[in-house]
Amino acid sequence: IVALFFALSSPFVRFGERIAKLFQAKENEQSKSKKMLYVGAIITSFLIILLFFFLYQGANPLFKNFTKNIDLSWINFAFIMLCVSGWILLLGMLKPFTIARNISWDATKLVQKAIFKPIGPEIEVSNTLIFFKLISLIVFISLNVMLLLLNSLDIQNIFIYNKLPDGITLSDFVHFSVNSSITSIVLAIIIIVLIQQLGIKNRMLKILIYGWIFQSIVMLFHTIIRNSWYIKGYQLTYSRIGVYLFIMIAIIGLIYTAYSISKEKNYWFLMNINIETWIIVLVISSTFSWDRIITNYNLSEKKIDQIDIQYLNSLSENNLDLMVKFEKKHPDLFKYYSQKEQLYDRKKYFFKRMKKYNSWQSFSLGKQAILINFKVRRKMMP
Repeated sequence: IVALFFALSSPFVRFGERIAKLFQAKENEQSKSKKMLYVGAIITSFLIILLFFFLYQGANPLFKNFTKNIDLSWINFAFIMLCVSGWILLLGMLKPFTIARNISWDATKLVQKAIFKPIGPEIEVSNTLIFFKLISLIVFISLNVMLLLLNSLDIQNIFIYNKLPDGITLSDFVHFSVNSSITSIVLAIIIIVLIQQLGIKNRMLKILIYGWIFQSIVMLFHTIIRNSWYIKGYQLTYSRIGVYLFIMIAIIGLIYTAYSISKEKNYWFLMNINIETWIIVLVISSTFSWDRIITNYNLSEKKIDQIDIQYLNSLSENNLDLMVKFEKKHPDLFKYYSQKEQLYDRKKYFFKRMKKYNSWQSFSLGKQAILINFKVRRKMMP
């Protein structure tokens, strides 16, 4: 089993060693090594920028339309991945990483020459610092330029024209933008954490990161507006409430990131405070009866012919009294007999369950409120 583990890890270890050699050049190799560092930094930056470019295209159809004339078809990702993965596998097969070699490496190199060892002001500028500093500057300059263009297009269409551009639907604006936006923010925060861990200190880079954080919050604010349009045009659902929660957590995470940079906090602080925030948000959100909120909103805010009876019927029993009351007032809207039958089957099952578990241990304030709305006491249930 141990031998199998080293056989599988060998290609990646050898690849890591090759990369590490860039940062461990001897004095007579410094000039050549720095040239390789610059080339490697530019290539790495280009790949990262390309990733964020596609993420921002997915986050905003306006940005995608604006950049549609940028032809990247000449980049054959399958061929690039084939070459890179083939090179990594060949390294592992031609120069395998043996168990004895691993013991020696672990005892000497792993701790002493760790690439991600924090670099303080007293430590001489190393190749590692130059490499990641160059990548960081190139990436965050590019991200700020792309976000500036993306937000400018949003401001023009949301606040000036106040309408959807031709050929773009609300679904395109919301569904694809949320996942891409959140993914891009998470990846960028990982890069920021790496910068902090390396101890890279550069005034221009700090300003660029703050600019990216501000522009990302603006991008998320525009997503909130588009989600509100979506709810107004269609209906309120759990997934659309979830969009608000995700965006709120993302904005809080960005604010924490800015704070950790200004106060020079480590990534453990950032991780702990974000996890605590997620737990607090989940606990607070669990105190709301979302089924009643969704039902009340859709029944009161939507036109009669736009109400999705099937969706409201699929929610929990917390909206039973609201649905029964609405059915008695608008029986013609329950177009299919199955919808009405489903509603009253839910009501019947609710009463049956409440009668069976009629004890103080199973008491529920929410269920009791529904019974009161039905004007039925627990001991008098049918």
